[in-house]
Amino acid sequence: MPKRQLPQFGPIDKASGTKHLIIHVCMPKTNASNSSRIRSTAGRQRHPHKSMSSFEGDPSEYCNFIDAFDTIVANKLSDDKHKLFFLAKYTKGSAGLLVQGCQHMPRNEGYQRARDLLQQMFGQKFQIARHR
Repeated sequence: MPKRQLPQFGPIDKASGTKHLIIHVCMPKTNASNSSRIRSTAGRQRHPHKSMSSFEGDPSEYCNFIDAFDTIVANKLSDDKHKLFFLAKYTKGSAGLLVQGCQHMPRNEGYQRARDLLQQMFGQKFQIARHR
């Protein structure tokens, strides 16, 4: 264990007549293995940064939206709470209200419930045909 250093004072500032306190900060040594492991973990949990269009509830746009969402957002995040946050961010109108209603649910249920409801409301083929 390294010795603890006492605070040191630097030279007196001639203009103000005060001494400056010198503080030594000790940082833990990192090796290449730890650094690469940290970078790897951070890369997997990085939030999506690409932009995509919001889904407003048009059934004819649902398949394209959900494919883009999975590719750009969902496949890059492991935590369902984060996925639900981004799903709420990228949905508006009736679809957004539906997703917002799932945000109060427990972490492991809200995202899946929102996806199921979106599929039921906007992803059914008969609704797409009826909407056109």
